[in-house]
Amino acid sequence: VTFDGDTTYPAEMTQELADMLVRDELDFISCDRLSKLKPEAMTRGHRFGNWMLVKTMNVLFSMKLKDSQTGMWVFRREVWPKLEVISDGMPFSEEIKIEAWKKGFRCREVAVDYRPRIGEIKLNTWGDGRRNLFYLFKKRWGSPTPED
Repeated sequence: VTFDGDTTYPAEMTQELADMLVRDELDFISCDRLSKLKPEAMTRGHRFGNWMLVKTMNVLFSMKLKDSQTGMWVFRREVWPKLEVISDGMPFSEEIKIEAWKKGFRCREVAVDYRPRIGEIKLNTWGDGRRNLFYLFKKRWGSPTPED
């Protein structure tokens, strides 16, 4: 189980998600923050950026996700070595999902609550959004590098 440690993700769901992974014989769960999003948890600009990025990802990779940028995942230990994830920056979040779905793992997206962040927001809205968008195109048709 992985998630950002900024109190935005529901850590209390860890056991429930792990149980779901085992019970439903899944390999990878991606947690969808946007379906149950409360307005105060994310600015309109960030909501728009997330919408644009998930739509782009879904078109480029023939996926049907609702949240491409979530930082909360649950996956089996044996999945990680089989994923070809090279990004160590913001695009990591979208790349891990693309890889899990592309490799044919049994994946599911599960809606979770997302809370307002406590403390300073470290996201560079335009810079990170642009970097993530370009990374999707590089991942689809080019050769992304860890620095992308």
